[in-house]
Amino acid sequence: MDRTHQAQGMRARHGRTRLVALLVIAGAALAVVPLTQHEEELVAQDGAPSYARDVAPILRQNCTTCHRPGGLGPFSLLDYETVKSHRDDIRMAVEDREMPPWHAEGMHASVPILAVTPEHYNRMHRILRRRIPVKVEVEIRNRIGERVEKAQNLIAEIPGTDPRAGVVMLGAHFDTWHGSPNASDNTSGVAVALEAMRILKAVGARPRRTIRIALWSGEEQGLFGSRAYVREHFGDPRDSTIGVKPAYEMLSAYFNQDYGAGQYRGIYLQGNDAARGMMTAWMQPFRDLGMTAVSNQSVGSTDHIPLDDVGLPGFQFLQDRTPGRAGHTSLDYFEGIQPEDLMKNATIMASYVYHAAMAAERVPRKRRPAAAAR
Repeated sequence: MDRTHQAQGMRARHGRTRLVALLVIAGAALAVVPLTQHEEELVAQDGAPSYARDVAPILRQNCTTCHRPGGLGPFSLLDYETVKSHRDDIRMAVEDREMPPWHAEGMHASVPILAVTPEHYNRMHRILRRRIPVKVEVEIRNRIGERVEKAQNLIAEIPGTDPRAGVVMLGAHFDTWHGSPNASDNTSGVAVALEAMRILKAVGARPRRTIRIALWSGEEQGLFGSRAYVREHFGDPRDSTIGVKPAYEMLSAYFNQDYGAGQYRGIYLQGNDAARGMMTAWMQPFRDLGMTAVSNQSVGSTDHIPLDDVGLPGFQFLQDRTPGRAGHTSLDYFEGIQPEDLMKNATIMASYVYHAAMAAERVPRKRRPAAAAR
């Protein structure tokens, strides 16, 4: 990951002030009627903000992890028209410091917050209903400071026989949630991706396209590792200051696991229905394992999103919600993992990646997103 926590903190402090100013006074940037090129040049001379130059980069850095189609946010903030329609809500949220990354500032001054499992809470509730006092003893150790901790992505590959054919990628995030053993989220995904690569090496696969594994860092903090990688290696057609890099046209597809340790039951197309034919055909050998669903649904909050955002095919597998799925809790232990499911997943992942690497054509793409409007 190229950006450090310190850099993120600086962006939070300076970005908040700048974004408040932009959204409060940027009548030019968020006007109901877009400016003509001549008018844009005039306001630029006066130091007025521009949507493409000033507002859009801040939104992409701070808001679009959640505010995207299929994401956690109630509306998308990926294009000018949508941002314009929600400008009052954005201005209020930023001024009141209600949204990340600025709402984290209050955490440094707050008392420690402890989350308990439903089982523990319900037991205390039942005891209290019998008018029996409940006493809870806890030990909390927090660490807050200015120390910078760098994180890095881990990248490896099986070289393809035709360097001009491009690349297929698979991966999972190997950073973990604080205070959790992280067996299902996402040690299971890392194990599946590594095992898929081991299978391909063991059978002596000689793929036409290079097969590249990426173990991402900074996912839990906001997909920082995968976003930095996409930005550096593939570019971003929405950002005219970066544009599309040569490797953009070389990627066929990326396959991700990060929704627990459950068995694969299908794959999400992310609205890329043009890829349905390939994904369905590659599924046929595994239908007797229950791998049958090809969903057009878009899902978010993990590392295929940075690729999908810039118009590259990124896919997440549809998985069982197993009883052992306790991600982001202290109960996410190895004992909750079902090894047979991970073995099946690794086999399916290896097969999908190999088919994509050997296909005559690259995986179809959605329409490339346009550059942000000025």
